Amino acid sequence: MSPKTEELLKVQHKKEIKTFESNQRIALKKVKGTAGKGKKGKEILALALEEWTQKYNDMNQKHDIELVSLLQNKERGEENKVEGRVEEDNNVTIELIESKDVLEKKKPSSTPTIVTPQQQLSAKEKALNKKLKKKKKLLEKQKLQEKEYLANKALDEAGPNPRIIENDRIYELYLQEHNMKIDEVLADGNCLYRAVAHQLFFIENRNRNKCEHEQQHEQEQEQKVISFQDIRSICAQSLISNQNIYEPFANLDDYNVSTFQEYIEKVRNSCEWGGHLELRALATALKKNIIVYSADSHPLHIQASAGAGNGNGGLNDHDGSGEEVDGYDDYDNDSSIRLSFHKYYYALGEHYNSVITSILI
Repeated sequence: MSPKTEELLKVQHKKEIKTFESNQRIALKKVKGTAGKGKKGKEILALALEEWTQKYNDMNQKHDIELVSLLQNKERGEENKVEGRVEEDNNVTIELIESKDVLEKKKPSSTPTIVTPQQQLSAKEKALNKKLKKKKKLLEKQKLQEKEYLANKALDEAGPNPRIIENDRIYELYLQEHNMKIDEVLADGNCLYRAVAHQLFFIENRNRNKCEHEQQHEQEQEQKVISFQDIRSICAQSLISNQNIYEPFANLDDYNVSTFQEYIEKVRNSCEWGGHLELRALATALKKNIIVYSADSHPLHIQASAGAGNGNGGLNDHDGSGEEVDGYDDYDNDSSIRLSFHKYYYALGEHYNSVITSILI
């Protein structure tokens, strides 16, 4: 392949993605037209979508390899220039040392600090590795966003959108009557923690707006914004503090780890999805009830006392007498954390959003 600049390579990748989208759209329409409308037809369509998603993943991986290879070759070219200059400098240094050998023997010995070419290259290699890691992380984020965009676009074009159907059902069953709505959060593996962080910010502002006699200086006081990283840390600490309760319920295979300590580290410092266990740990740590709305079941109410005093964190209580209640929702409790759980919000997996009132009172 002839040498290319990073800009030209990106242009080429965009053209390939555009061609891919066109071919995918045509192929899925053809499958939809011939597969029929029954269960078998849906299975055929799902298989076709899965096949095209894999093709897209392969293309993205090829793009990443090409881009990283281009950056590495560019850096190697710069390193070769440095090596040439270092070699010339070494030759001059050797001549000077040989011509002044006698004088140097007569002078008191002193060993100046010299940075060797190997040390220079080592420092440059470290800078290159740091740059490549940063670039790789950015590419992974872009790849995830593009993957989700293509997957959702394919679903939209293939027929009735299950995402819209699911959202409408949650809204009509549980939110509309109480003037609430779903507020979308970013889908990057941190959605549960982002949704909880958004809820804490929303609850704080809602309660502030309801206070009629708040002092002016308190209104102008800078608000503390909690990030999803903060929520991850709180959750991890809660799991550690209640290890004897939560460890038996941790699915280590989901995180591809072998110990509960590794599981906690993934909760704290990765983009792995959170689930039921993490919600229970957060309810305990934040001392707030958590209510989860979904389209195919009653609202799940996780009480703030979950995880303490009942020996199992309430993880098996569903009868209304323990820490976890199906179908119960205290709509008048302004301090409850409210989330929506979606199976079809994104084609690539499950997702959590934040639930807020439509108008701040």
